[in-house]
Amino acid sequence: MALYVGGNNLFDDTTLEVTGSRIPYTTFSQTGAHHLVGGFFTIPSAGIWHIDAGFRMGWRDNTGFCYASIAHSNSSGDRFTDAKFLTERIATESTDANHIAPCHWIIECGSGMTFPHRMYFFVYEPDRSYTTLFTQDDANGVATVQCIKLRPTTSTDSSPVQLDDDYA
Repeated sequence: MALYVGGNNLFDDTTLEVTGSRIPYTTFSQTGAHHLVGGFFTIPSAGIWHIDAGFRMGWRDNTGFCYASIAHSNSSGDRFTDAKFLTERIATESTDANHIAPCHWIIECGSGMTFPHRMYFFVYEPDRSYTTLFTQDDANGVATVQCIKLRPTTSTDSSPVQLDDDYA
C-alpha cells in the first residue's frame, strides 16, 4: 500500500498503528476566541501520523465562519498554524442543525517526545456572535478522530511538527 503526498510515499504498512477517540459536545459562548473543544487524542509512539477528525458542528443562529486547529498542549498558543475550515454562512434554524466537517492533518512526532502524547482540538470563530454554536455528540451520531501511523520517523524533536504545509 502507498500514500503519495507531494511525490513522497508516506505510508509504511509494516509499522501500522491506529488509535482514535470521540470529540465531545462543547458549546462556544463568545466570538473572537479560540475555544478548547475538550476533545483530545493520544499519539502512542514516534512517527508520522495522519490525523482524521470528523467534527459534527451544530448551530441554531446564522454562523459567519469557523475553523479548527490542533495543539500539542491545552494552550491556544501551542496551536499549529494550519487551521482547517469547518463552516461558513449557514442560515438560522428554528431548531438545532448540524453537519459533519472533516479535517485532516499530517504530523511528525519525534522520538524526543514523551509518549503517549496528548493533542488537543481548538475551534475559532472570529467574525460573528453566536448564541448557539457547538460540537455535537448525541444518539444521532458522534464526532470522532482517528490517528493512523503512516511510517516511523528519524526525528528526535521534542515537539510535534505539522507536515501538511510541506507536503501540500
